[in-house]
Amino acid sequence: MWLLTLHEDNLLRLWNTDDGRCIIVSHPGMLVTKVKSIVDIKGFPGVVGLVGVAGDVYIVNTYTMQMLNHLSIEFQGVHKITFREADNSFVLCDESGKIVVCKDANHINNNRKKMSD
Repeated sequence: MWLLTLHEDNLLRLWNTDDGRCIIVSHPGMLVTKVKSIVDIKGFPGVVGLVGVAGDVYIVNTYTMQMLNHLSIEFQGVHKITFREADNSFVLCDESGKIVVCKDANHINNNRKKMSD
């Protein structure tokens, strides 16, 4: 079993709960803004959404600690993220129920996109 933790230094750490060892740590500076929460992405195992304080959402592969996408969204906190394999997109829902669809979710580069309604 695995455990993902977010630390005060803005680093992610993936732990093996069987032996208590840290498997991998994110690179310093990978997350540009302070992250306030981690959101599991339904339909995309091993990938999480990290919600930043400045409207940033980082899509990160936790097994490799690679950023797959960096989105800038005017949201009131991301509540849920779902990956739709059929059209390769992320669907984000904020705390007020607002929904944004991010198409072409396959980007591997550190890609910053401004999302609009």
